[in-house]
Amino acid sequence: MVTKAELQKLRKKQIRNNYMIIIPLMILFLIVFFFASSPKVFYLVLWIMVILAFMIEGYRYFTGKVAFSKDMKRLAEYEKGKMGEKQFYKERKTALLTEGLMVIVIGMQMLLAQDEEPFFTDGAFRWTMVAILVIFIPAIHVSVKARAKRIDEWDQEKLKDYQKNTIKRGIAAFFIVFFGMLIVAGVIIANL
Repeated sequence: MVTKAELQKLRKKQIRNNYMIIIPLMILFLIVFFFASSPKVFYLVLWIMVILAFMIEGYRYFTGKVAFSKDMKRLAEYEKGKMGEKQFYKERKTALLTEGLMVIVIGMQMLLAQDEEPFFTDGAFRWTMVAILVIFIPAIHVSVKARAKRIDEWDQEKLKDYQKNTIKRGIAAFFIVFFGMLIVAGVIIANL
């Protein structure tokens, strides 16, 4: 059993670990974004990053080793007990499928990208991307904290209902974005 004080320490470590992963990835993304010679190069590097994340998530899902440190294993066991094993692995499966879809979408972007045109030469757009990434970090923090609060305070049934609704919203959002991308790609191709 995890005490409240221990749980608070574990949650702080969880957030610290997330930052230790997210911030270097954001910096790498910005470096690639600013120095990529073409859209194809940018999407190739982004695709490789997403493939690596997908492989890590796949390893975690198929081996059951959902955490890489002793403390995070303890937190994962707590969450599994709180959510129920079935719901816990359903959440992991959803993460794996989401990353798999990202591999496909970014791979398609890479294949469709035109190699001869320069990549985002407009300085204002570049700084807009930097601003989005700066906002993205606190957004992830809020998301992780909200998930932790739900797990810590809600019972299994309420968590199960929430997860069902989240999956439905995620599927709907995916199809909206996917068909939106198809429409944009169709317009771009029609204007070539």
